Amino acid sequence: MQRIIKNLQIWRVLKFDSYTTHYYFIPAVFLCMYIVDLIFYKIFGTSFFFHITNDKDNLEFFYYIALFTAICLIGIILRFYQLMMLLNNHVLLKGKFIRLQSLDKGYSCITYHFHYQGKEYSMDKYIPRSDYKFPRNRKLNNGDELHLIINPKKPKRNLILEMYDINIA
Repeated sequence: MQRIIKNLQIWRVLKFDSYTTHYYFIPAVFLCMYIVDLIFYKIFGTSFFFHITNDKDNLEFFYYIALFTAICLIGIILRFYQLMMLLNNHVLLKGKFIRLQSLDKGYSCITYHFHYQGKEYSMDKYIPRSDYKFPRNRKLNNGDELHLIINPKKPKRNLILEMYDINIA
């Protein structure tokens, strides 16, 4: 019997994806630093982070940030494509939850394992939140069942459906 996965949406997956989060975050930080620096220059006449003047040299920063943002945007598009391929061509498996731990630098780590085509895979999934909780306050214990979708060609590329509040009928 084939199971139907309901509400399998790319935006739910991208919200917790650490690569996508970093690609959004890094250009935003540089832009905020520039805005703060511009305010410092207008108020105090000196810049704090970047060299700001009244002439055309100011545009050099925007060229660099535009190039960097374009590179990050390419990274987001590639990650989106990679995840869409996984969501469109996947195998549904059951795995075992091992543990959820909070790490130092604002991350949580979910450790789990599963079997596919006679091989056992043990994986760590990093989430860019130190206070991560499974949706609907689901409390998982060591050995509890997880539902995964995997790429049949590369089983290490997988998603834990419980992380994204995805229903299986």
